[in-house]
Amino acid sequence: MVSQDAALERNRTTIAASQAAQKAVGRGNLRKLMQRKNAPGLLFLACHLGLIGLSSTVIYLTSGTWWVVPAIFIQGLFIVHLFAPLHECSHFTAFKTRWLNSAVFWMCALVLGLAPLHFKLQHADHHTYTQNIDRDPQMIVIGERFWGYLYYFTAIPYFKDILSALVRHPLGLLSEREKRYVYPSARKIVQRQGCIMLGVYAAVAIISIVMQSPAALVYWLIPRLVAEPVERIIRLAEHVGCDHTEDMLKNTRTILSWRPVRWLSWNMPLHTAHHVAPQVPFHAIPRLDDVLRRQADVKDVRDGYRETVEFQLHYLMEKERRLKAGGVGA
Repeated sequence: MVSQDAALERNRTTIAASQAAQKAVGRGNLRKLMQRKNAPGLLFLACHLGLIGLSSTVIYLTSGTWWVVPAIFIQGLFIVHLFAPLHECSHFTAFKTRWLNSAVFWMCALVLGLAPLHFKLQHADHHTYTQNIDRDPQMIVIGERFWGYLYYFTAIPYFKDILSALVRHPLGLLSEREKRYVYPSARKIVQRQGCIMLGVYAAVAIISIVMQSPAALVYWLIPRLVAEPVERIIRLAEHVGCDHTEDMLKNTRTILSWRPVRWLSWNMPLHTAHHVAPQVPFHAIPRLDDVLRRQADVKDVRDGYRETVEFQLHYLMEKERRLKAGGVGA
């Protein structure tokens, strides 16, 4: 069971987020925004899966030509963006119906190699300790330095973490950092989920070998590998270069991206609004974001990912110069 101190700390964070949201939009309006629905999630999911089906068809039709290369990359973009519904389902806000959240959560988790309960607990601590270098398990610490940022962009450290978890969790092995958020009563479930995932992947591998089919590689794994750096840039954009403070209006960034990008990300580029009120479903986030940017002091708003990456690279290069000059601003 989670410790009393940890529970109290999470409650304080939830209360702080709720108070910030209530101050900006009012308690009544916030309650309306928090209403969960099935229709928007089903529409977004159907379109998302439809795009994957379409790009899969293009891969099939372009096999044996050079056109298959961009087709595989585009397929990968749609696959890695399944992180968006996975994330929303971890909050149980993607759908009103609970079993729908669980089913879609598991589907996306299997595609991406992220065990559901482990991710849910890890992400809960991310919201509790956002930008706390010692306690935020999803803070990309390596991305706080220039060369580390570029290395993380390759997705190599990300995949190393995924593979490590896939090997360790079925054996019941957790790192000391993981033990902070995977509380004792959840550890057997995390282990069991790790075994299920490993079993599914083993079954896919065996079927592929027996049938001599490269389908899993061509339509899933290779696209995922080549497109993951795009998703890593999106994750880096959310917090790197923001203040290391408990203030959610300052420790998280809002990115005013193109509508198709925002749609494919289930509105998560409007990330400050999500952190201020994580209980608000993705389909209501644009309304909350609009109110927050008009009535609250949202510190970091960027006009698209290009501007965000340019800012981050400049910020990190300046940080490296200060460090070389004698540790000022370290």
